[in-house]
Amino acid sequence: MPNLSYASEAGPTTLLITFTDIKESHDFVNYFTYDPITNKEESLGFRRRVETMYPTGVLTKDSKNLYINRLESTDGKSYIGLYSWALPPLSGQGPKQLTNRSKITNVDHLRYNNNKSLVYMRVVQPNHRNAQLATYDVASKKTTVWNAQDSTIEVQNFDYTPVTDQVISLEFSLVEETANIVEANEEESPLRPPTFHIVLYDSSGQKIREVASIKKHILDISFSPDAKTALLTATDQYNAGSKYSVYSLDLTSGEVTTVFKETDQFTKIKQAQYSPDGKKIYFLTVKRDTLPLSNQPGRRVRPRSIAAYNVATQEFSDVWKKEKGTINNFLVID
Repeated sequence: MPNLSYASEAGPTTLLITFTDIKESHDFVNYFTYDPITNKEESLGFRRRVETMYPTGVLTKDSKNLYINRLESTDGKSYIGLYSWALPPLSGQGPKQLTNRSKITNVDHLRYNNNKSLVYMRVVQPNHRNAQLATYDVASKKTTVWNAQDSTIEVQNFDYTPVTDQVISLEFSLVEETANIVEANEEESPLRPPTFHIVLYDSSGQKIREVASIKKHILDISFSPDAKTALLTATDQYNAGSKYSVYSLDLTSGEVTTVFKETDQFTKIKQAQYSPDGKKIYFLTVKRDTLPLSNQPGRRVRPRSIAAYNVATQEFSDVWKKEKGTINNFLVID
């Protein structure tokens, strides 16, 4: 484990939570901030019907704007774009569309650069099947897709840190993934993971270097508070019974070490993120004793909650959950 020597200088912890509220007739997406130290929860006052499979959001540091992904339908076609929502919400004022469907057809992962007013996002372009990194410049209202001509490299996940003003990207080849799927089907064997490449970029999209290449099924990646390491959530075998672990990646040496593993109680872990002081790692989980949300088709999944791993004591604890709903995404902010 890395030695997070800056811990005493870190500020308070706030979690931005995207939560789907399951109702009898309709499902609604809600956005909350939560302080796990004071146990203070606050609704951002923005509630909308579920429109996308992966609703998410990111909040500006001054808490005046929430950026979200949202479905739009035109001429019988559906697109998921980037929208902004001014806070606190004003009566009659809805989310403002920012991306153009002629350039972006899907947005499903967001980060924000407060110093440069840039929204980082994972996008899909028309006539592309690979997800790529892109930015939306709030000042110029310009959308820029990184490596826009590429159609074979898939961005699985990414994160941004203001410490070094860099983006870390988790990428793999669709060609390699397709070959692995064909092999697994033909030989009736477990699906081999593609080679995941962990790449550092500067804040404008210029590649700095590749940190490491790893052959595991990796879900996500996040910077440590000092930006010297990154957390990875991964498994060696990808199936319904997969057991996930959280790993630490040294961004200088490329060395990978295990931090903690899924337990009998805390299962299906993902989105591992350090607290600002480095003392805890928050993550999404499905608790072993939770029941499915509903017996209705499409609602039989067990709900996700937020838990924490104490780095010093190696103990797990519950952090945040709500009845009759599930967490889609969350983000540690400070």
